[in-house]
Amino acid sequence: MDLAAPPKTPVRAPGPGRIFFTGRIADRSVLSLVLDGTGEPPLRVTYEPVDTLLPTGTRVTAGAPVATLSAAPRHCPESCLHWGLRRGTEYLNPLTLVQRPRIRLLPLTRGDPPAPSRSGGAGRAEVSAPIRRTTVRTTRTAPGGEPASTGAPGSGDASRH
Repeated sequence: MDLAAPPKTPVRAPGPGRIFFTGRIADRSVLSLVLDGTGEPPLRVTYEPVDTLLPTGTRVTAGAPVATLSAAPRHCPESCLHWGLRRGTEYLNPLTLVQRPRIRLLPLTRGDPPAPSRSGGAGRAEVSAPIRRTTVRTTRTAPGGEPASTGAPGSGDASRH
């Protein structure tokens, strides 16, 4: 996942853990974190391109600055941070680490004014279908259907997906 941000933007740990890898992969500076208490194999977060602030093996707390966004060449048209998440060889959606607000539709009561329609007149808000929860999972595969990897130890999670 790519997040637009200007160079030098602080990059923080999403949770407590340990810096698993810092180094260059495919000519980009990469940082990977293994998150504590996330099962076996543990969740691993990657950021690129970044200028790392701490060495491999450093323990970090949630919210601790671990890097800044590099001004190095990138794959986005504008400056961006690539944010990845893996469990073992499986790529996951990093948004699962972000607490999302609960959104509810409340019924229209007699005292509520009608909602304006697009044409500017009065209208009513209606729900025509039940809302259901969905899970997004992204998986990147190499030719032949095998999970993709860069081959560098601890660095396969730095690939874009």
